[in-house]
Amino acid sequence: MKLTDNQIALIDAKLHKAGLGYYDIRLELTDHVAAILEQQPGNFEENLSQYVAQNRKKLRRLNFKFMKVGARKGLKLLFANMLSWQVAAVFAAVFSAGKLIQQVAMPKDLGIFMFLIFVVCSCVGSYPAVANIFRKKEQYSFNGGIAFLPTLILYPSIWMQNWLANPQYLILYYALVGAFSVNIHFVYRRLYKKYDSLYREIPANAA
Repeated sequence: MKLTDNQIALIDAKLHKAGLGYYDIRLELTDHVAAILEQQPGNFEENLSQYVAQNRKKLRRLNFKFMKVGARKGLKLLFANMLSWQVAAVFAAVFSAGKLIQQVAMPKDLGIFMFLIFVVCSCVGSYPAVANIFRKKEQYSFNGGIAFLPTLILYPSIWMQNWLANPQYLILYYALVGAFSVNIHFVYRRLYKKYDSLYREIPANAA
């Protein structure tokens, strides 16, 4: 029995309710589940509900496995892209701003200004992911590898002005984490565009 587009959409919706939030993973598992259900006689919706109930743990294990794959892809590109000219330009701009602030501000204020620059960079890095959440756009598995990074580097960045007495090292640190944060923006947009072109043909979720 070949499944209709509406039945495929029902599988996708069922997987979403079962906790599989990433769009690309649902697509892969939707194909897997559809192939199984096509071989089963009887009522489709009953078979679907029964399959999900009986295989919930298996589906979540597969979800976690695919999440790790997506996260690795995101992190690999993130660190590779640190050598790009765009990231180098951000680093140079933040570093130059730090040197200028060092000349015109009080020494005790340098850390505060550099932290504020880092906050701006962090907001730029987080913007695409946050904007897509508010726009209710689909999320992809690569996001699991990079979405937590701004939060991860926030805590040491708050206290770094107290830990680094040397202003040169302080400027260098915030230039690095600022460039890294903006790099998240570049990589997220690049990966989202790539994943969206690959997976956007999935049928719309059933209501």
